[in-house]
Amino acid sequence: MLETLTSIAPLVWSALPVYLLVGAASQGDESTPALAKVTYPTERNIVMFKLNQVSWTIIALALSGVAQAQKPVVYPAKEQSAAQQQKDDGECYTWAKGNSGVDPAALAAAVPASAPAPAGGPRAQKKQQEAAQAAQQKTAQQQQQAMAGFYKAYGACMEGRGYTVK
Repeated sequence: MLETLTSIAPLVWSALPVYLLVGAASQGDESTPALAKVTYPTERNIVMFKLNQVSWTIIALALSGVAQAQKPVVYPAKEQSAAQQQKDDGECYTWAKGNSGVDPAALAAAVPASAPAPAGGPRAQKKQQEAAQAAQQKTAQQQQQAMAGFYKAYGACMEGRGYTVK
């Protein structure tokens, strides 16, 4: 079994195989180095890696949208009871939903459609991936703007009922 890599040079993509110097551990002899062949990724592996990068980008965008469009914090300014605040919260939620045309529950439940498997050569696949990423970014931005409009309406309703909204 090979120990951890003792040294590694920057990987350079070329047509020749790369061999790395590693410590031999088969018989406990740490002084005898061994060569380990590093295989190059196939075109399929490269495409899958790029798709994985796109997926993580989409997740990051979705999480950033959640962080930016959060429900405002509401404080009772006129000594409203907890029961009254809960009632007002529900009524303002319903009012904001109707006034803004946005249903936060439906937006949260909406799962973005997955992109079809890339077809064609590497350039065509790259263009397809970029187009899919741009479309998903646009969708995330539109959802974020919709939620901002909803929370603005919600905050206005709660302020009108005598609450401090932050």
